[in-house]
Amino acid sequence: EDAGKWRFALQLLRSTSKVAKLDAISYSSAICTCGTSAKAWQMAANMWTNLHSSAIDPTLASYNAAMHAAGASGQWQSSFAVLGVLVKCMLEPNTQSFNAAFGVAESWGLWRMALQLLGRMPTVRALPDQVSCSAVASCFKPHRWRSMLCLLGSLTVSCFMTNVIILSTAVSVC
Repeated sequence: EDAGKWRFALQLLRSTSKVAKLDAISYSSAICTCGTSAKAWQMAANMWTNLHSSAIDPTLASYNAAMHAAGASGQWQSSFAVLGVLVKCMLEPNTQSFNAAFGVAESWGLWRMALQLLGRMPTVRALPDQVSCSAVASCFKPHRWRSMLCLLGSLTVSCFMTNVIILSTAVSVC
């Protein structure tokens, strides 16, 4: 089913480009759709390259789509690289940007990276939400229960809203 979606997205993008000028939203949608399949990652990467080589300025949503696509395709290094490029391009990542990165960290168990990203959020005035906190908490493995408790303490001290999902995740780790 996923293969059909990304193939259809590419077909739609190609046919649209013949009759209308593509914009960042068109590219972002296609990149995100191609990210649902590991086989289509190269297509998503090509679209990302085409977007950058065109006269179209990528938007924050474009970067978020690329991070999501890379992470969903198992290309976690590429996902974090896109986040780095986003910052270098003087765009400020938002909560959704970080959530895309947290999702990748969660999938790959990259708890140190998740904590580093969580620490960077205030520097760009992005506020963690329930998705952020739950994804970061899910990165921890049972042998990291002390780190999980420290994280939970910092979330509470920082006045982040701890909810049942975050607390349940913490308990499952401990």
